[in-house]
Amino acid sequence: MDPSRLMWQGMDIIAAIKWLGPLVFHAAAKDATLCPGADIRGVLDTSFTRVPTGYGFWCNAWPENPAWKFVAVGLGNDVPFWTGFLRALAESDPAMAVNIEHEDAAYSQTEGLALAAKNLHSAASAL
Repeated sequence: MDPSRLMWQGMDIIAAIKWLGPLVFHAAAKDATLCPGADIRGVLDTSFTRVPTGYGFWCNAWPENPAWKFVAVGLGNDVPFWTGFLRALAESDPAMAVNIEHEDAAYSQTEGLALAAKNLHSAASAL
């Protein structure tokens, strides 16, 4: 369960976890947010460009002003959301581990991880 992919599409993550039930066997804590311009460009942002990485090889470059982006856990969705996320996972599998997946370019690896851990700890404490 990678909730970030569902977030930018406007899906109900908690409902998806409950619907999938025991089919969810791995979970990532990964947050996303919509950005200004998503209201007119939509979430299927076509402003990604291709960048050569070697002869015959390419990768996508993140747009300067994307319709959505990955953010540190707690910056796209608040602690009460993450409490509900953890609760829904625990109802499916009480022993399920949740791995932090950090892709917020505004924070270093350690800063983003620390922020995510702080917000997830607050969410877990609210259970």
